[in-house]
Amino acid sequence: MDFTLYSETRFNCFHVCVAAALLRKNADTVPLFTQSGYLVTKIDDGVVINPYYKDIDQVIRERTYMNLETGRWNNKEDYKAAILEYLDENQSVIMEADLYYLPFSPYKEQLHANHCIELIGYKNKEFEYCDHYYNCHGMLSLQEMSQVIEYSMGSLLGGQLHTHYLRPRNLHNQTVNVPIALEQVLLDNVKAMLDQDMPSIPGSVRGLPAVSVTQDIIREIGQIGDPALRSKLLKRFADELREVSHTRYHLQRYLVSVGEQRLADAYAAAEQSWMVIANLIFKSYLSDYNSTYEERVLSRLERVLEQETYSITLIQALLGHSPGSSTQL
Repeated sequence: MDFTLYSETRFNCFHVCVAAALLRKNADTVPLFTQSGYLVTKIDDGVVINPYYKDIDQVIRERTYMNLETGRWNNKEDYKAAILEYLDENQSVIMEADLYYLPFSPYKEQLHANHCIELIGYKNKEFEYCDHYYNCHGMLSLQEMSQVIEYSMGSLLGGQLHTHYLRPRNLHNQTVNVPIALEQVLLDNVKAMLDQDMPSIPGSVRGLPAVSVTQDIIREIGQIGDPALRSKLLKRFADELREVSHTRYHLQRYLVSVGEQRLADAYAAAEQSWMVIANLIFKSYLSDYNSTYEERVLSRLERVLEQETYSITLIQALLGHSPGSSTQL
């Protein structure tokens, strides 16, 4: 299989591997990454922010003629055998590992974190890998791979690793993408941001109201007396808000591709604001958190709420609905 590194800094490590695997199948990835939701969920040690309202395997199933199959493995030999089986079909496979144990990782023996890479071949007892997230391509020996799997299973990944593999639903159908209506993409995002017909998740707030909740969370973090805990929450917060910003970028790309420039510009503005917020929070993580950072973050959150509301208003106008009416077509 020809090696290709896919460079796109606005994807997380899993999504960039999925996009690369899709591109190997000649898929158009632009219509597949259009989710721009916002979900805030309180957990024991803080909050989790998620801009996605559908899993990527569901999106691929709906918008391509392929399935993204996921395997779950708690035995290292079974995991390795599954990878070799996929590669023997001359197809790539996405694997999980702990960054701490990957020989080529920039965080080798420094940081424990779940990471995804794409494996694209196996020859002479060596695995060929593409780490699209860190722009790295090379080979791992069978011994190195065995150690990575063994140590990763025994670390933060809870004893279970996943494989992800694209499989065509019909080998005789050369068409990859299923046509998707612009109206459906817009309607999905409106429902997510207005919390209409969405599943209820305990301890969660969804859509535009969740932006206001984010302001409360920022204030609460500012009141935490433990500097280590506050830094941990700020770092995670910054990372998750960058992901929110990236989703607005991908939706903007899609909107440009279908000729909706005005709406694309609105999402570009929101993308920029979310990134500014993430960067401000990260700077406060690197330095002493103070009221100046908090005030700037809160002010930007007010601005991004206005921008997100404006984007929804534009979508409703395109769909032919007034701001207060149902989004049902």
